[in-house]
Amino acid sequence: MSRRFPLLPSFTYTGCRYFCSKSTPQENVIFVGIEPNGPMHIGNYYGVFKNCVTLQNSGCSVRCSVGDMLSMAIPAKSPPLQESILLTTACLIGCGIKPEKSTIFLQSQIPQLSQLCWVLGCLTDLTELPKNQKDVPLGSYLRSLLQTADILLNKSSHVCIGYEKLFQLPLVYNLAKKYNEKYGETFHHPVPIINAAVNFKDLRQPSMKMSKSNGSEKGKINLTDPPDVVLSKIRKAVTDMTSKITYEPDARPGVSNLVAIHSAVTNKTPEELCLEAANLDTDKYKSRVAEALIESMKPFNHRINELLKDKAYLATVLDDGTKKASNFAEQTWISVHEKIGSCVARQ
Repeated sequence: MSRRFPLLPSFTYTGCRYFCSKSTPQENVIFVGIEPNGPMHIGNYYGVFKNCVTLQNSGCSVRCSVGDMLSMAIPAKSPPLQESILLTTACLIGCGIKPEKSTIFLQSQIPQLSQLCWVLGCLTDLTELPKNQKDVPLGSYLRSLLQTADILLNKSSHVCIGYEKLFQLPLVYNLAKKYNEKYGETFHHPVPIINAAVNFKDLRQPSMKMSKSNGSEKGKINLTDPPDVVLSKIRKAVTDMTSKITYEPDARPGVSNLVAIHSAVTNKTPEELCLEAANLDTDKYKSRVAEALIESMKPFNHRINELLKDKAYLATVLDDGTKKASNFAEQTWISVHEKIGSCVARQ
């Protein structure tokens, strides 16, 4: 039986068994974070949010944090923050996150997040934080701490995360463990949920991952891209001098990236797709990939564009979701408040 991709299973990855062996909450709380620094691309959807939609529709509590505080930490060439927040919200709803079933909230509007971030910061060694170059904002240095606080504040049982972000979770586990040992059992060790088969690369620089904030606009397929733009980007994707279609990520990253995208869209294995494309050269295969991708994106593209016409609705969704998230956060913070001893009872 062939595997979709080597080394990792295709849906849930629990390789951090030492940390994930602890008890998890009875309710399945699925946390996912996204920074509002541009439109979502196909890697975001197939790598993370497709899983979230599946879990949401199976009855899990999905909480989507629109990380505006995180986006402030790294200067990027993106639209104004308010515009980006509404665009991100439209993308979330457009790709299947339903406000009536899931919670979409704005990170900066949860005051308990900053409070918990400080508590966790008092438990964090500088050696645990990512190393940055000089002359960067302090906020950039503390991003991982804020992400950790966001995950723990929601009492998350699972975290939907991209494969390339998996390295961030050890800090979550370490700080949950430190806090529990010092103040008493409070935080769970969330299990990562990833789609290991999806690790899309930049279409123009296939040695880099497809990114919202890095690389060129031509290197990514946004969920908001119209069909003609999708076709143009796929046709101009970097490949190599060999016309045969094979899946060899190390030797042929450009062609393999197209196969990976095609695989995610069609739910076929790379081996199946390469066999079907045995008589195609690279140019003809690009057209096949573009056709399948455009068809799969039609529902997202139309829905997102319609949502962007109603900014009042998007603002209402964020407002309602933030109120729900504030209630969750307050419950967690009361427990933290009492255990650290900063809650003084009135006589």
